[in-house]
Amino acid sequence: MSNWSAVEIRLSTQQKNIPYTADPHGDVHPVIWLSKEPGRIEDIPELSRDLELKSAIQSLNSSGCRFESFRCGSIDEESDGKFYSSFNIGLIYRDRSAFAEYGAQLMIAGEILGYAADSGMFPADRRAFLIEIERVLLTTESIHGWTVDLWHQSVGQSAQEAKDQAHQALSFLKNVLSTKYP
Repeated sequence: MSNWSAVEIRLSTQQKNIPYTADPHGDVHPVIWLSKEPGRIEDIPELSRDLELKSAIQSLNSSGCRFESFRCGSIDEESDGKFYSSFNIGLIYRDRSAFAEYGAQLMIAGEILGYAADSGMFPADRRAFLIEIERVLLTTESIHGWTVDLWHQSVGQSAQEAKDQAHQALSFLKNVLSTKYP
């Protein structure tokens, strides 16, 4: 069966706040809105560890794009002889009316799913992405809306194989989500 793809969608209606509270003892730093301060990309520690993630985040936050990111991360692990490379990107619509509409978040999931099926990049028997939609209050603007967190995990027989697959998935998201519309 060609041209099939799968994503998993999760929903949380428990409201959270953005910006969230930083943890000075952990790996949770204050939110940096790169759409407003692109020069601060070097202040995000996760991006100094993963240059492909940095490129995707930079592209996603570039002028004229639909979204802005508020969190990201990546990790590489080994377990039981398999290698895993995972990443996540949290984003919101720049258009605050789309940010406020639950249905607009499902459109992101549908867009990713459709392009993933057409790409042939992702095995039909594995989910390409986990998509988490969460209700939030954007405290700096006093607006209620929704976030979308995109998660991906690649599995390989070597650390490099897993990382290469994760970088392909990042490149895929970069191309899909950084599209500029008039």
